[in-house]
Amino acid sequence: MGKLTLAELLIKSLPKMASNLLAIVMVFLFAGCHSQNNESSKQAGKDIQAKYVPNDWIKDKCGCLKLRNEKLAYKLIHENNLTKGTKDDFLKVFGAANKIDNANNKEVLIYYFDCVCVNNNLKDNGDKCYASFYFEKNKLKAESFICE
Repeated sequence: MGKLTLAELLIKSLPKMASNLLAIVMVFLFAGCHSQNNESSKQAGKDIQAKYVPNDWIKDKCGCLKLRNEKLAYKLIHENNLTKGTKDDFLKVFGAANKIDNANNKEVLIYYFDCVCVNNNLKDNGDKCYASFYFEKNKLKAESFICE
């Protein structure tokens, strides 16, 4: 065998160099995608945690603190995208209902607000308002706010 010139040596090793370069590029792409997906997962987890921290609605369990109102309900629904969520998602944001009822094949979660209270407890036969949230097939379908 004769001596190879530098150009011939480069030409012979070019396919091997190309495959090595391709392998290196693939490793960087995979690592970059994995890192980006991992960051997306972490951010989604933070969003969910932020979404379900106790809020004024949950703090005002009986409506005695005057924190619950129609405006806050719509704000929580909008901020937490509850029109597209499940009843479980809704309960994580609004907390347990004061009363659960059924009407026209819909489950109704009823929350008291703006109530007449004594020592932070509902007054017997006192005025109160009701925020009713209607669920059909586990999805929020409607809401109503009524005072008596």
